[in-house]
Amino acid sequence: MSIRFSRFVSIPFTLSLALGPTYLHAQDEDQERSVLKQSHAFKEFRWIDEKAGDCHMSGILTIFDHGYAIWTASSKTDRRFSEDIWHQSLEVRDSNNRRLFGFGVWDSPHMVLDSQYNWRATSTFPPGFYRDAAMAFSSAAC
Repeated sequence: MSIRFSRFVSIPFTLSLALGPTYLHAQDEDQERSVLKQSHAFKEFRWIDEKAGDCHMSGILTIFDHGYAIWTASSKTDRRFSEDIWHQSLEVRDSNNRRLFGFGVWDSPHMVLDSQYNWRATSTFPPGFYRDAAMAFSSAAC
């Protein structure tokens, strides 16, 4: 079992060599999210290899029917001479593109070249908005 898991974890790094320096996978393996998915309705929104400035990010926003949200992401920088921080804002909207709620700004760890950073954030939102949540929008800076 651990050999299979190790191979799965190494796939993004192997593929990044084959596909170029911008390929990232968000972290699907979040223990709290896995547990909550077993007992609550949820919706997921994913972003794959978004770019802002010198940075790249892939992320998963999971919102739960009881008004709890989990954000997990992987990010990295191409900047050679100083650190970068990914600044992430997420907004959830209904099917008519009306804003329901947002989470403010979530920041990655300080990033240096040739390293991938896995990070997470949690927040709450009014549970009454869960039913109408249809899409999520990302805005970022780095």
